Formats: sequence, structure tokens, C-alpha cells
Amino acid sequence: MPHKGRELAHVERFRAICGFRFSVFESDRERPDFVIRDAENRLLGLEHTEFYWKPPVGTPEKQRVQKQQDEIVAQARSHFRQQGGPPLYVSVAFRSDTEVFTRVERQALAARLSKTVAENGWRPAFDGGCDSFEPWRTLPEVVGYTVSPSFNGEDELWDSASGDYVALVGEAEVSESIERKSFLATDYDTTLEAHWLLIVNDLGTGGQPCELRKQALRSTYRSNFERVFWLEYPFGPAHELRLGEPASESCGPASTTTA
Repeated sequence: MPHKGRELAHVERFRAICGFRFSVFESDRERPDFVIRDAENRLLGLEHTEFYWKPPVGTPEKQRVQKQQDEIVAQARSHFRQQGGPPLYVSVAFRSDTEVFTRVERQALAARLSKTVAENGWRPAFDGGCDSFEPWRTLPEVVGYTVSPSFNGEDELWDSASGDYVALVGEAEVSESIERKSFLATDYDTTLEAHWLLIVNDLGTGGQPCELRKQALRSTYRSNFERVFWLEYPFGPAHELRLGEPASESCGPASTTTA
């Protein structure tokens, strides 16, 4: 089942950085997910979907190390919050040569990480940026970490970043995300003046640090939505994708342009 609170956090973050004004209402219908009122007082439908990148499968040993790093960061977040710390966005990059830890070592590292984040602090208010630290004295197992306050005082995310891998998303992946929702647009509330689609890559719900290829941004996509946006959550950016003809039985880039 969709998590409406999480979806609303995505929409609110999109509103904060998209450059145009609108108010948000939860839809009382199954589709679309939200109804928005724009600056011209028009009622529009906003459909939400999340993008999930399928990363390359690593060796069993690398997978084991990554799982333990995720566990360390999760324990650090839990310890930090139990000690009265506020919701934060924290991304930790471990050293590539970090070996597998014992359970006691993982617990100790998590406690040191929590304490280091608390002692180093963070900026007073969310502004779309983050602070970087390289705590090599207290955390030699870590290359560094970034930290930022929650944009609404409730949303939070602690993750272990690979540090050396950013997924490059192309036209095919974008088209697939649009296609999953595009044919539903014909069933949306016809009293609304237009329907938009927001595609979100959320690091906190299975997303991968990624970047849209230039060709993906230049391509024109088939869609039954009037506007389609791509959001990197929580820090941005947000991109509006180019749309051409309505979606047909065969969805995908309608055409591409060259630089």
C-alpha cells in the first residue's frame, strides 16, 4: 500500500523547489493521488510514482559488507534519535577497503557515528544544501558523511552511500516509469483541467544515487499526462521532461534531439 505521508513529503519538497506556486489537497478518489490548485486557481490532478533503479549485482562478499554498513547506519540513526536528536538527512560513505565487522564492532561503530554527528552539528534550517565532514580521527572506517536538517521537521533519512557509484538513467528507464502510469490518466477525474505526473527517486525507499543522462533530458516522451516531472529526493534537483504525442500501445521516447 502507498505511504501517503511519504508521498505528501515528496510533493511538498517538489513544490519547494519547482519554481511555481500551488496548494496541495489529498484526492478523495483512487486516482489521481493528489489534487493541486495552481496560481491561476485551476484544479489539476497530480499522480505520484517512485523510480527504483536495479543496481548491478555485486559479489556475495560485497553484498555482505553493504548489508552490514546499512545495519551500522540504521543503528546509529536509532541511537541518535533515542538520545533526543532531531530528524536529519545523513549519508555515510564507508572506506572501500572496510572489512566485515563483528556484531560488537558494528554496535560500537554505530554509537561512535551517532555521537560524531551530534557533536559536529548541522545547519539550523533546511535550504537544499548539506554540510560535509571527514571525521578520520573518530571514525577511521568512514571516508566522510553529509548532514542536513529535515525540510519539515518530521521526514528523515540515514543511508550508507556507496561513494563510488552513481546510476546513469537513460530514456528507456524514464519511459518505463511514465508508461506504468500513463494509461491510467485516461481514467482520472475529468472535472480537473489537467493531470501531471511526478516521478520520484527517493534514497530512503530503495532509490539509488542517480543522474539523468543528458540524452534522457533531451528526449521527447509519449504520455497521456500534460506535464511530467522527475525529482531527486530529498535534495533535488527537479526536472520537467519533454512530452510529445499521447501514449499509445507502444510507449517510449517519441523522438530525440541532438545537441
